[in-house]
Amino acid sequence: MADNYLDLSPYNYVGNNPIRRIDPDGMRIEEVEGGVKLTGRHARRAARSLGITSESSNSAEEEKESDCCPDDGPMRGLTKAEGIGPAPSNSERLERALGQSGFMSKTISMGVVEGLSIMDGWSLFRGTSLYLNLRKAYTAAEIQAAFAKVAWQANPFRRGSAIEGFLSDARYASFTWTRTIKSNFKAIDFFKDGLGISVKTTNAEKGFANILKNIDDLAAGRAAGSIDGVPINQVRLDIYVPKGYDQNLLRSIRMKGAMENVPIQVITF
Repeated sequence: MADNYLDLSPYNYVGNNPIRRIDPDGMRIEEVEGGVKLTGRHARRAARSLGITSESSNSAEEEKESDCCPDDGPMRGLTKAEGIGPAPSNSERLERALGQSGFMSKTISMGVVEGLSIMDGWSLFRGTSLYLNLRKAYTAAEIQAAFAKVAWQANPFRRGSAIEGFLSDARYASFTWTRTIKSNFKAIDFFKDGLGISVKTTNAEKGFANILKNIDDLAAGRAAGSIDGVPINQVRLDIYVPKGYDQNLLRSIRMKGAMENVPIQVITF
């Protein structure tokens, strides 16, 4: 073992010295061709959160918890890690975290310690908690860019969940996020002081049936005065699109919003 491991950069602490790929919370990370390999007792949880099964498994959704990634086996499938930056000037954060239960989520395994580049793929792991930790080391613009890059590669459901998780602290911090109440809240995703906001994401060129229906649901909830028991007298639809998206494609949505008097904001993410 190194004589003074606190003098090592966090990356070296994980990967390039006699105590390689070990952390107190049981998550070991190794960069492999085409992705990142995880081993350790938390690999299963990471895989579940991303909907990734082991290479030999074709399990159905309900079987993933037991079938993906044995506790001590490898997990492949996260997107490739980007370059490793220079080591930080000191290891104060690493020293502070040693021996604490939050070590994994606050330091090396999440790519949070200064000196590590944000790893593509981790943005979808434990959504909001990742953002809360990353913001200690990166600017808001850097974090949003990393989240957006990964989120738009995911399927629509996982993409929406990831972006909502990010926005719950970044843009809608003063609102109540409906997912903290229940997972299938109707029509709205955030609310405060009688205002209910629905968040949608799209990079499609056509086929906006779900968004058009959501406008009807928002209008109906406003007319009823409540949505799922939450008093609502104002509604808004916020649509997030990737950079470079042709917003003219959303003409039918804007027309529907105008007909139902539902304000619509289109935001590049």
